[in-house]
Amino acid sequence: MEERPLVQWTFFQYKKLKNSVAPVQCFLQSSTQIGSKLLIYGGCDYNGEAQNQLLLYDTVVYQWSSPGDATDFQEDHPGPRYGHTAVMVEMHPPKLMVYGGMIGGGTFEFDAPDGMNDAGESAAVSRSFMAWRRKGKQSTASEDTDESVYFLTLNANSWVWSKPLVHGGKDSRPPGRAEHSACKTGTNEVTIFGGWAEKPVNDMWSFNYVDMEWRLVVSSGIQPRPRYRHTAEVVGTRMYVLGGSDNGEDVAENARHLGIHELNLETMQWAHPSLTGTNPFPRSGHSSAVIGAQSVAIFGGKLNDQ
Repeated sequence: MEERPLVQWTFFQYKKLKNSVAPVQCFLQSSTQIGSKLLIYGGCDYNGEAQNQLLLYDTVVYQWSSPGDATDFQEDHPGPRYGHTAVMVEMHPPKLMVYGGMIGGGTFEFDAPDGMNDAGESAAVSRSFMAWRRKGKQSTASEDTDESVYFLTLNANSWVWSKPLVHGGKDSRPPGRAEHSACKTGTNEVTIFGGWAEKPVNDMWSFNYVDMEWRLVVSSGIQPRPRYRHTAEVVGTRMYVLGGSDNGEDVAENARHLGIHELNLETMQWAHPSLTGTNPFPRSGHSSAVIGAQSVAIFGGKLNDQ
């Protein structure tokens, strides 16, 4: 019998000190590891409103903090959003690249379950995707996908936002999107794949954050199908795209062909490895992380027809 390493769960509580902070209940936020800390940005709250919360969780002292952030100009701040990505591009000092997401607010649609009153109040709601169904509380604000790039840098104990001037015209950069994946795939490059851009897409773009330029990535082999709510991780010289959904209703059974896909970053060729053991797909809206040198762990998400 194959020996497996011991994996043990630990529930991380946090110290509730006077004037302490904690994230609001949310989803589709970004979380980025910075050493022993975790930086949370944005997200969508229970009422469907985009957030601009910026919080830091220290896994050593089990404490949340709200680091101050600033900009030289108001337009340098990305503002409330969800479904974006935040990738660590430099470590000394820490520098994150934030891209895409849904901006605006209030149009993340909710079905009205039985028993909901006229004020739209209920202990539980069943979510539908964006503007596909409108049975619950009417929205008063419009929202759209963003195409902007932002940087968040720690300068002398202060987090500073900046919005770089990206070279090239509209045709030389990706259209705005949300719920895509983003990975650092080279010394100065972050690669995004897929997402929701008025519909699920499967294009792939790389952003050089030194030259401030996008380029459309050309690959060979059978390209993965359009999707959103997937994840992607880089292990060695391979990028793995994991799961996702390809339909507006996010019905996992309809996305049964969206499993694991492998891109060789040296040859830029796609492969679609077969899985042995328990197949975790179809699955969407999950999280993933690289564990050790050769493993990827996934957690949660929506599977079957939940």
